[in-house]
Order: sequence, then C-alpha cells, then structure tokens
Amino acid sequence: MEYKVIRIYQVETHNINKEKYYTSEVQVYTLGTRFWRSVGYIKLRFERRYSGVYFNGKLHWLVKDVEGNESICFIDMRDELDEWTLDTDEELNREKDMTFSTAPEFNKRKRKNLPAPRVHTNRDYQDYRSLGVLGNYLCLCDNNTKSHLDIWVMKEYGVQSSWTKEIVINIIPECNWFCYTMVQVLKVFQDGEIMFQLGEDVLFTYHPEKKTLTKIEYFSGRFWASTHVSSLLSLKNFGTGVVNTF
Repeated sequence: MEYKVIRIYQVETHNINKEKYYTSEVQVYTLGTRFWRSVGYIKLRFERRYSGVYFNGKLHWLVKDVEGNESICFIDMRDELDEWTLDTDEELNREKDMTFSTAPEFNKRKRKNLPAPRVHTNRDYQDYRSLGVLGNYLCLCDNNTKSHLDIWVMKEYGVQSSWTKEIVINIIPECNWFCYTMVQVLKVFQDGEIMFQLGEDVLFTYHPEKKTLTKIEYFSGRFWASTHVSSLLSLKNFGTGVVNTF
C-alpha cells in the first residue's frame, strides 16, 4: 500500500491576443520518499475551491480548456496519467489522454460524436456543477436552474454516451434556503436517502422515492464537509524525510 499526495499549480497566462488561459502542473508525492515528482503540464483550469473526487482508483476534477469547454480530468493513483483516450478522432495530446467528456447537455459547442449543446442563458450560473459518487457511479450535480437540481450518473465508466440524468430534484417555493450555488453529493444512506452540501453553509437530504427535501438544522456559519475512509494503518510506518521538488 502507498500513500500519495497530489498537488496542482496553476499559472494564469495570456497569449499574443491578450486572451487568458491557464497552465497547470501536476505533482505527486509518495509518502516515505523525499521528492515531489512532476508528472506533466496541461492547459486545463482546475476549480480551486474543491478537492478531487476519488472513484475507481482515480481522482477526478471538473476542468476547462483554453476555449472554456468543460471536461473531467483524472489522475490514476497507480499509473499516474498514462491511460485513457476519448471521444475524438483528432490527434491526441496530453490533455485528451487524461480527460473525458461531461454529460452531453453541458458541452458548450458541438464536437464529433456528441449531441448539440445546451447553453445556459445566464453565464454567471454556468459553473454551478460538481462531481461526486452516487452509489457505484461517478455523478455530476447541475444546479443551474431555478426550478430543479439535476443529477447525472455515468453508467459505464469512461463512456460519454452512458451519461444518464438519474435524479431531478424539484425545488418547491417553501425551500427558500435553496439557492444558486454549488451542490455536492456527500453520502448515500442504506434506504436510498442522499446527503448533500449546498454552498458553504447548508446540509440537506433528499429521498428519491419519497421525493422529500429536508434541510439539516444543525450547523451555523461557514463549513465544508467531506467524506473519508478510515484506516488502521499508521502513517508513521512510511517514514519521514525532507521533501524536495524537481
């Protein structure tokens, strides 16, 4: 077993036309070694507020390329960026080797083998999407409309055409605490009820069969919730040392 830490540096750059884009460097540190290893530079913008979503042995992020097109970037914790090709016949570059498409309605422009895009009329709300894990599937929450929250699941991992709109949560007027902001899946309970975080100050649950939406009245102020898996293996077993970067 290995413990690894992933860190990502982002640099804002401008081309000759003064258009802004981001270059990101991905580094990996394996506990017990003395170095951060650079595993490549990519022209993708990561959302800085949120950590990667772990699923199927990989960490996943929603990212945007230089043209603003959204995709899912992943890092294989075992092989580190050396697999995956995706839904295009074009010559592959490093960004395509480590990304795949989000649900079809989220693409801003038409690509080969993808349906025509849907474009939100208010660009301020286009970023209210997040990745998560729903049961045995990678999922994506889209909170970009006033009336409902959409939850998509990837039925077959890595296959763009397998994105399915699994759950639609209708927002009733009585839920005046529900607003335009990021929604993340936290946990699915045994009875099917799902816990979410809304923004930085609300937890709520939704039961798909009962269609009940309930705010958890417990926390006050800003917070951030995350899931974890317990382990009895001590980090001390891996040793320590001065960490250098190359």
